[in-house]
Amino acid sequence: MVALFLYSDKSLQALTDRMERELREDIVSLKEGRFGLMRFLYKSIFKASTGAIVNAALAKNPNMLDFFMTFDDTMPLVLAGLPPSYFPAFTSAREFFVHALVSWREDNCELLQKRWEYFDKKLQEGKMQDLDGAKAQLAIFWASVSNTMPGTFWCVFHLLKNPTTLAKLEAEIKATWPNFQQPDSPLSIDIES
Repeated sequence: MVALFLYSDKSLQALTDRMERELREDIVSLKEGRFGLMRFLYKSIFKASTGAIVNAALAKNPNMLDFFMTFDDTMPLVLAGLPPSYFPAFTSAREFFVHALVSWREDNCELLQKRWEYFDKKLQEGKMQDLDGAKAQLAIFWASVSNTMPGTFWCVFHLLKNPTTLAKLEAEIKATWPNFQQPDSPLSIDIES
């Protein structure tokens, strides 16, 4: 969520409008039983994170989540010391992401853009090799999203198992956002309050 504050008011409104439309589409899919809670939450968090941390264009790629999940599932084994070459799908997913990050360098969030500038400078100085910056960007993105997805899933899972707590949370949301769950209601939350 911190990445959302790196946008101007106008681009933040456009981002939240787009996220709301996509969330409404995903909720319809969920109600129709097209995928489970975990997949729904992972997809929502991944799209929102990619749109906020990287850029909206990359978030629209329908294959991104599947590549990310392949990368995420194998990364603990690679970090434990197993060679990436043992996992061809992991290597393909990593290469896909690295090249996607290099290809979509326009309209990135300010934080990501500053890191690109730093990596470009180090590349020109001969202190980094080509694609090292993109690999670093992927590592930072992976670290943030791979922790958020399961954390959110378990939060929602336990909330759904505790109706009393869920009712309190819903009441708090309705107090902050009076039009919560109203069809076609705009996402109008006062960030200052």
